Amino acid sequence: MPDSDRYQKFINEELILRDQLAIDRTKLSNDRTLLAFARTALTLFITGITALHFIPGEDLVLHTLAWLFTIGGPVVLYLGLKRYRRMIHDITSEEKRLVSKRKHFSFVMPRFPRFHKEQNNAQ
Repeated sequence: MPDSDRYQKFINEELILRDQLAIDRTKLSNDRTLLAFARTALTLFITGITALHFIPGEDLVLHTLAWLFTIGGPVVLYLGLKRYRRMIHDITSEEKRLVSKRKHFSFVMPRFPRFHKEQNNAQ
């Protein structure tokens, strides 16, 4: 079964609370991934700067590696930000598509006849 047909049956269904919560979890996961990219970039950059400071310039291999780490930090941060923005765009466009299919998100509590009878009797 091709990938495009796999989820076709879900397109016409309405968005329920579970789906809204899944979208929220995806957004939080995307934020967590951005923070991981930022942490990795900062670690690479600080490691490179520290190595440049403490390793003598005569050791060409370690000095080159330190420069690669120093340059690699901002590159990793850029790639993380680029990925984050692309995912945010994809998530919001899909959310807008789903909202346009259904006018609003709402969660309607089911009516429990027994509970309503007890409430009416108490009054």
